[in-house]
Amino acid sequence: MFRETLSLVVGGGHARAKRRKPLSAQDFANERLVLLNKAFATRRYIDEYCSRNQIRPQVAIEVSSISAIVEIVRRGQLATVLPDGVAREHTELHPVLLDPPLPARTAVLLQRKDAYRTAASKAFVQVLKELAENFQR
Repeated sequence: MFRETLSLVVGGGHARAKRRKPLSAQDFANERLVLLNKAFATRRYIDEYCSRNQIRPQVAIEVSSISAIVEIVRRGQLATVLPDGVAREHTELHPVLLDPPLPARTAVLLQRKDAYRTAASKAFVQVLKELAENFQR
């Protein structure tokens, strides 16, 4: 349905808020982070990125809410990793490029081939398609 990319994000008062040059994986390893806890799929993507790049993230705080992460990052000196769509919704957050970049992930809808679909399921699929199109903008 759509591809979602992840980005390192900081608040306006963070030293890297105006940085244009990509941050290396080693420099990323030195950033103090607030991240979702390990129960979230997003966290697994971050941990896999760190493993592939042979770095250990400095996780200062783990939370179970994106809104908590946004407030902590917005008001402080910690960085985080968020889906680009979430980061774009908050103008006080600033993306920081990474080299290599964080992985993208693809959201899909699985359906059985040639299976009966109710009117409700067809309407649901249509709504998802429209949301996915808007999400990509």
